[in-house]
Amino acid sequence: GLGRLEDPDALDDLATALDDESAAVRSQAANAVAQSVFNESSSAAADVLRGRLAEEPDPAVRGALAQALGRLRPSAPGALDDTQATLIEITRDAPIETLLPTMRGLEWLARANRAELALTEATAGRLVELAHYGRGAEGSVEPRDGGAPDPDLTLAAARVRRLALATLSAASTIDADTVETALYDPDPEVRHLAAAAAGSAQVAAQQPILLRIALDDDDPSVRYEGLRWYGRRLRLLMGCAPVLAAVDDEDTHVALQAIDLLALGCPSADAATGDDGRAAAVLRDLAESTPGLPDDNAVRDPDADGITAPISADASAAARPVAWHRGAHALSALTQLDADAAVRLIPRFSLHPTWQVRMYAARAAAAVGALDALEQLVADPRPNVAEAALRGLVANLGNSASGSVIAALDSNDYQLLITAANALEGSDSERAVPPLVDALARISAQQRETSRDPRRALLERIGELGDAANADDLRPYLSDFDPRIAELAAEILLAWTGDVSTPSPRPLALQPFPSIDELLELERSVARIHLQGGGIVEIELHPFEAPTNVARFARQAREGYFEGLTFHRVVPNFVVQGGSPGASEYVGDGPYSRDEIAVRSHLRGTVGISTRGRDTGDSQIFLNLVDNVRLDHNYTIIGTVTSGMDAVDAALEGATIERVTIETRIDPE
Repeated sequence: GLGRLEDPDALDDLATALDDESAAVRSQAANAVAQSVFNESSSAAADVLRGRLAEEPDPAVRGALAQALGRLRPSAPGALDDTQATLIEITRDAPIETLLPTMRGLEWLARANRAELALTEATAGRLVELAHYGRGAEGSVEPRDGGAPDPDLTLAAARVRRLALATLSAASTIDADTVETALYDPDPEVRHLAAAAAGSAQVAAQQPILLRIALDDDDPSVRYEGLRWYGRRLRLLMGCAPVLAAVDDEDTHVALQAIDLLALGCPSADAATGDDGRAAAVLRDLAESTPGLPDDNAVRDPDADGITAPISADASAAARPVAWHRGAHALSALTQLDADAAVRLIPRFSLHPTWQVRMYAARAAAAVGALDALEQLVADPRPNVAEAALRGLVANLGNSASGSVIAALDSNDYQLLITAANALEGSDSERAVPPLVDALARISAQQRETSRDPRRALLERIGELGDAANADDLRPYLSDFDPRIAELAAEILLAWTGDVSTPSPRPLALQPFPSIDELLELERSVARIHLQGGGIVEIELHPFEAPTNVARFARQAREGYFEGLTFHRVVPNFVVQGGSPGASEYVGDGPYSRDEIAVRSHLRGTVGISTRGRDTGDSQIFLNLVDNVRLDHNYTIIGTVTSGMDAVDAALEGATIERVTIETRIDPE
């Protein structure tokens, strides 16, 4: 708890805890020391950790100290070199309890200081050795009695290899032999990291061989990474054949990546084999075969979410969930490869009953300047569609789109209001000030801390376009419930009037802290996310690591908060994010939650709370698809998936949550 305050003044108390008789307390204290000086230089913190390392006997605590040391910002010249030497020495002959957290410290050191840190030859050589950890003599996971390997030890060894590869990549010190060996690793996450490394400049000469290995991998996460880097590095040299083949990949994420890459076009060298024309033809076929796409005679009902009659047979079936993703991505790609075909298809996509498809239509219309479609879609009943259309109008018309921009200020959707307010920047539209003031008052009356982003955008635009005549409109915000808004109002009033106004915010009441009994009950419970289509994701909760966030998640689940919400953000080999009533990053539950950052790492299957800065959790959750160690010490983790990761891996944009249940876990006797 002291570490989470990120207050360097807590260092003396934390240093005392490093001498505690409990190894668990000492481990937590090491993590808290690093968190207390997060993003600050502190020679005192480094001295405290090094001093304890010199005398610490417990392997797990030594690992915690090494990890914390790697996280510290350099406080003096040579500090980075000293730290890498210390951590590398700790890895030698270290038990896994020490080695794994030390590797986390090394990865952080290389990633956070990539511009300043140069790995020594000894460090790079040791990391190459560790990239084979568990596959040779060192760290062997083979039991001496010939029995089955310990799965926990096997996984821990694989995580060492993952971190070694990630560290070498972050330091731009990866070599082709290490990458090739890792591409044949039994662990798919090691292979996907190797596929990413195969796209680096350090192995440019061997990229054709390395990326071909990745493209042929059995695991879709590896194929996805290989395809991504093939498109970036080799497509212009070697043609589109692998990309075209991947359009038919059995994994939808890989196929969508291929479709997106076709938007970049195929090189002229492909003309002999016909890949140029094939790419456009493939995209047209995919777009035209989008399930639920209405025929050319469909018409829009302005009061309905989609189309009325006449509707094709395929479209009438679209009341059920449909796999629209390939067609929508194909339409986007066509805007770059065959704009005329995209222009012909956009009117039909604009009438699709699935709002996400109409959102893609708005983006496509923006790309080709289809103003008629944009004018139609900016009035769409779904704010996400209207927002995409408004962006398109502004991009194509500039200040000439001010009528649509000002009309959008009547919305209560946070993302749409932000877009509208930002679109007015640099304009001289005085008539926008009253709607801006009204919008600010309207959403401020909701008393929701999560309205900060749109209210800041509205205030900034009022400050730019208004003047001292509007001072009375802003003075009430000096005592706003959000200190950031009160401070901004004071700054604007000072600029307008020259008078200093003192903000006196009146924060909302804090949410009650869960009782110990409630936390104990949650520790015995399991959360189940029931997805539309039958998938169930089971999550073990961590209430004593993130008490307020876990309690809030459980309360909302029991109240039905998540019913019908979606996963609006799906990034393969990264995260699946959802739980927003507006299907956007700006709309969540009213009060912010405080970050509860623990030592637990963002490994594959962990469930985190999305934020837009410190202590801005709004009940949106994300599920880590891979080990995302770069998120460590920045985001709260509330649980870990124990079953159903196959459903998470298969989730596509717009996947719907039917409900979330909290049930008492029945442990086997």
